[in-house]
Amino acid sequence: MKKSIYILIFAATLFQVASAQYSDKPKRFHIDAGLTVIALSEHVRVGGGAGFGYFVAENHLLSLDFNGGTLESEKIDKFDYFLTYTDGTTKTFTDGEILRKSSIGSTLVSYHYVLGNYQSRFRWRFGGGAGIRTISASDDYSPEYVEGVKIDNIPKDRHKDSSATPVAAVSAGIRWHFTRAFFADFNYRVILGSSTTVDMKDYSGMTHLFKLSAGFRF
Repeated sequence: MKKSIYILIFAATLFQVASAQYSDKPKRFHIDAGLTVIALSEHVRVGGGAGFGYFVAENHLLSLDFNGGTLESEKIDKFDYFLTYTDGTTKTFTDGEILRKSSIGSTLVSYHYVLGNYQSRFRWRFGGGAGIRTISASDDYSPEYVEGVKIDNIPKDRHKDSSATPVAAVSAGIRWHFTRAFFADFNYRVILGSSTTVDMKDYSGMTHLFKLSAGFRF
């Protein structure tokens, strides 16, 4: 019975998608998600991103985008830890590591001028926007579990530091509509703000962001 319900739901979803593809009504909304390459100071990392967009007119697009990734992870210290077993015995380990992990995230509201029309297979766009860039750093203790048991003495007061900076951005991109509903997208952004210091490390105010994603129009 459950399998039949799942099959019906799947078939209904395919029908709705297929119907949407052949609809003549312009598709003003879209969602997309994919991989990002983030270049900040000496860091070049792969992260992820997602976005939501709305065409207020055929050549005018507003979007809300979220992107982020890990900047670095480095060993800063070590610690000993122990496990207490159900029989009351205790075993001590000396291979614990304290890692400092740093990450970056951005939230941007943007306007884009888009070339072509709703029926165009390829559409270039150019735009700009504003938002917030966040850089954070925190301690991470490894391992936290041994033999499937949480170790007894991991410190609870972990060191954390973060900074949120207002930013502006300029961007360029191209979108390939390989069906009426689905598309692939490439976007490049330069994100500009003030330089910041997090956990005694200096980060440039300029971030380069490359995003390759797939999306759905509706």
